Amino acid sequence: MLQLSPSRHANVVAALVILLLLAVIGTIMLGQSKLRAVAGPTAIAADRDGRFHFLADGFLHAATAEGEVTHRTDLASLGLGGRVPDMQVSGDGRFLLVGDAAAGTIAWCVRDLSGCPRHTPLPPGTGGRVFHFHHDATRQRIVVLTGDPARLDELDTDGRRVRQLSVPGGLDHSNTVRSGRDGTLVIADTNAHRIVAIDPDETAATPVLEFRTDTGDGRPDRNWPVAAVQDGDGSVWMISTDGMLGDGDLLLVDPDRPSGRLIGMPENADPRSLAVVPGGVLVADHGNPGIYHAGPDSDRAERLAHPTLDAVFAPLMEARNDWQRWISAGWLLVALALPLGVLAAVLDWRTRREQEEERQRRAVLQEPSAVSRPGRKAGTPESDPPENAIEPDGEGVIWLRPDPAFLRRMRWLAMGMTGIAVAGMLPMMLIVATETDDWTLLAMMAGLGLFLVLLAIASLLGIRRLRIGWDGETLRLVGITGREERIAPEDAVLTGQRLVGRRIAVPLVNGKTQRAVFDRAQFDHYLRPILKTAEQHSEIGHFWNQLRDGRPAAWGQLVAIGLMLAAVIWLESG
Repeated sequence: MLQLSPSRHANVVAALVILLLLAVIGTIMLGQSKLRAVAGPTAIAADRDGRFHFLADGFLHAATAEGEVTHRTDLASLGLGGRVPDMQVSGDGRFLLVGDAAAGTIAWCVRDLSGCPRHTPLPPGTGGRVFHFHHDATRQRIVVLTGDPARLDELDTDGRRVRQLSVPGGLDHSNTVRSGRDGTLVIADTNAHRIVAIDPDETAATPVLEFRTDTGDGRPDRNWPVAAVQDGDGSVWMISTDGMLGDGDLLLVDPDRPSGRLIGMPENADPRSLAVVPGGVLVADHGNPGIYHAGPDSDRAERLAHPTLDAVFAPLMEARNDWQRWISAGWLLVALALPLGVLAAVLDWRTRREQEEERQRRAVLQEPSAVSRPGRKAGTPESDPPENAIEPDGEGVIWLRPDPAFLRRMRWLAMGMTGIAVAGMLPMMLIVATETDDWTLLAMMAGLGLFLVLLAIASLLGIRRLRIGWDGETLRLVGITGREERIAPEDAVLTGQRLVGRRIAVPLVNGKTQRAVFDRAQFDHYLRPILKTAEQHSEIGHFWNQLRDGRPAAWGQLVAIGLMLAAVIWLESG
């Protein structure tokens, strides 16, 4: 049940803490989103001469083998959408092939980035939001690797599907397909934790090459390969990440052993794409904006330095640092929220102590009275009933309903908490809508917001159904579902928090805040004397008694708690 502190000042301070934490979440999430958006290159492609192209900050760039940027054009000017999952220089070196996920095509752009005169449409079932491809100029074929669901198709240059290629062991959400030695295709089979090479002209039961990243020489927490290429010597270069497209490693795999050797990258590196060049590979680092070169004898990848490259990446690095400071400011809000949270706890504790002392001063139980016929009040003859006492109904049953002041408090609390939860999701929904364009996730978040609203309404309706009645012989308990149970007073259990029957429990106070659900004066006058015969237990003691009695509901709760703890331990350890 929703809870409020008995201290108004504690509630105000707690509300400020909640708002600060929401601001922290929004600030950090916005900063992380912008940090990813302004970071470095996400795709790179190169030809046999070492000239390369890369995509960064929504612009395509063309550069010489020495790193001099010669051309720069934004995607919109080329008629391309904002999602480019892959690109590659054509086999004959004349075009830059660019995947356009939004349009579902592969654009053939001229190398000086002056335009894209040709587009190859992808057939239904091929492509999607994430796809990679390889162009075979000799056979005039394009091999397209669809990430989810994973499949490998061979198309002609007009986009007609020629055949579907098979991979031994199947594919599981794979990334990148590139040409290997002797006409093979090298695939980074991401979710299967392996690099696999196949001969497209054969249907062998075993691959030409297979290297598992979860048992290789890389770090065990980074075994999700997202890119792989094979150089002229047959060595396989690969990027293996932690599964979140971040904190990636660069490995060089010897195909004759096979074993992997870790190539050093800068701290917080986030390599995304590889391209084979004479003497090694180029690496596009998304986290530390830059292009890096590594050779087969290298221990570390070296940053490719050129004034024109620095001019491209310097603004990105500056923007990255600005958003990094924005994230740091979000964590500073946490430092402000902590003392406020301690202050709210102190105010709450002080008010509870004062209320407990006051309750002990005036806690005098009334003597039970003999109620011999339906409709007679259960109070002592000497005590006058409260002014707002509830009279018996037509059947002579005295019903206690939830205190109107409590209902009003719960209504405002439910509205406030629901509003805060929904408002907290709005920035996340905005980020999802503008940055990822993931409508499935957006629909799930909207559904969660609707669920919270419906849950708050259902909780309020359930509270309004609560009733405790007395007909002179039996107690009548009505739970939040509206079901009624009749029970003798000596068979009831009073825990201090709830009045518990055999099947139905009615809350008496709002958790540990001591906010009474029912009017205290009415409860003390009509029911306190009767409940002198009820069992008195704490919540833990009552739960233990139910376990000893073999109650299915109690054992079900225990099993549910055990499963939740096991799930948490499994998630933390995995």
